[in-house]
Amino acid sequence: MVGQFVVAAAALPLLVGAAAAADLPTAKPAPALPPSPIFTWTGFYFGGEIGGAWLNDRLTESTAFIPPLTGHQNSYLSGVTGGALAGYNQQINNVVLGVEGDFEATSLSKNNRCLVENAGAGNTAPASCFPQPGFNYSFRTQLPWQGSLRARLGWAWGQALIYATGGVAFGDVRTTYTTGPGAFPPVGSQSFERTQVGGTIGAGVEYAIANNWTVRAEYRYTDFGTASNNLTAGGNFWNGYTDHHRIEENSVRVGITYLFGWPSSAPVAARY
Repeated sequence: MVGQFVVAAAALPLLVGAAAAADLPTAKPAPALPPSPIFTWTGFYFGGEIGGAWLNDRLTESTAFIPPLTGHQNSYLSGVTGGALAGYNQQINNVVLGVEGDFEATSLSKNNRCLVENAGAGNTAPASCFPQPGFNYSFRTQLPWQGSLRARLGWAWGQALIYATGGVAFGDVRTTYTTGPGAFPPVGSQSFERTQVGGTIGAGVEYAIANNWTVRAEYRYTDFGTASNNLTAGGNFWNGYTDHHRIEENSVRVGITYLFGWPSSAPVAARY
């Protein structure tokens, strides 16, 4: 009897341990999380931009008159630009290739009442404005809208991109010449409007602030070429002259774009 009690007492801890072990949860590996998608600049995008522009209108004159009595003037225009952009990127490792177009309205406009006399050629006061009394003349330059179609070449560090851009630019150049009331007759006003085509080049930086959204800052230089106007109805001050306007622009702009193809709620992992 005593022997059976001793055996039972010795076996009790083993039975309790086995029962406790049976109640323990089974250790299983946690399910693996899906890998975060790698951010890529590849895809179509569209957005908006706003900025400022500084335009230089270098006016020179030619004529068949003898003496020619020609003049010149540099007009500096500044204003706000804003519009829409769209494009496509293709990322290959860290290199980003793309094409982009934009279209903007501008507030660039200036009226000038000083045409500077050229040296010699019968002018009585070279380097001074032609006098207003007897002529009451002015000319206005405007650039109501502009656009471009450009290539882009960039280098990406994950969600950051630095790029160069260049291509074709076009803009609506409007010029008006007036010989006002009180001038020697005939008085008159004549306007010209044409789409100038030139080139543009620049550089910028862009950053993806979310999976589908990027922000950017950009600088561009644009040469719209020379617009030449033959004056026949601008009044006695302008008639018989051809006025040549060389239009160049420097501009800075900031923008925001929406990149298609990314799920809006998926986490983003940077790629370096």
